[in-house]
Amino acid sequence: MTIGKLHKILSKLVEQGQARKKICIQTTTFHSPMAEDGAVILEVFGAELESFPMLNEHGSTMLESGCESCHTAVVLKGDHEPQEE
Repeated sequence: MTIGKLHKILSKLVEQGQARKKICIQTTTFHSPMAEDGAVILEVFGAELESFPMLNEHGSTMLESGCESCHTAVVLKGDHEPQEE
């Protein structure tokens, strides 16, 4: 992804009122056969606004109120499809 493409994506989100959202990385979408050799900087292939469950200190997504805790952020992704567990 180029700076220009990322800027275009982020500019649209700012226009939609999402400027205060955090940026996160979905690490399972990044993979390199050279990682064992120390490759730690990998190219970004996607960026989008997503909502996902947040774990608390007990490893649960449930709040004391019984509601699920969710977080919305811009998620950067690589080109690797994570395996389903």
